[in-house]
Amino acid sequence: MEQIESSIKPIPFAGEAVYAKLSDLTYFEGLKEMFSSDKLQEKGVDIDWNKVTFTTDSVTIPTPMAQISLRICDRDPFKTIKFELGGIPVEANLWIQISPVDAVRSKIKLTVRYDIPFYLKPMLKGKLSHLPEGLERLGDMLAAISY
Repeated sequence: MEQIESSIKPIPFAGEAVYAKLSDLTYFEGLKEMFSSDKLQEKGVDIDWNKVTFTTDSVTIPTPMAQISLRICDRDPFKTIKFELGGIPVEANLWIQISPVDAVRSKIKLTVRYDIPFYLKPMLKGKLSHLPEGLERLGDMLAAISY
């Protein structure tokens, strides 16, 4: 199992508000337009964002190769949200850890753990090198949300 962690991101909102928004994935449905940009298509991300579905506990993304899902598998109210990736032959989890600073501020840290079958490692090696940067960007995006 490999593990990558983001840096700690300060958030100018209470931990309860951060947890409430991030633990309900239907919130992110309103952000579809942000992801359906030409910049993503230029990078080879060809997803029909109109077919992406959101529920309280999961996001399902149909791709030409598989139906990928990100599902909340565990919640520890106001502290941790744990996700698991499904639909691909890679075992992967994402944790969002939320820590209060005071009554109106908090901080988050993201952790990804993954286990790639040996036969896929050569094919994914280049893509995996971008994972730390992507995790930092995701952390920055989550820190920028108005909770």
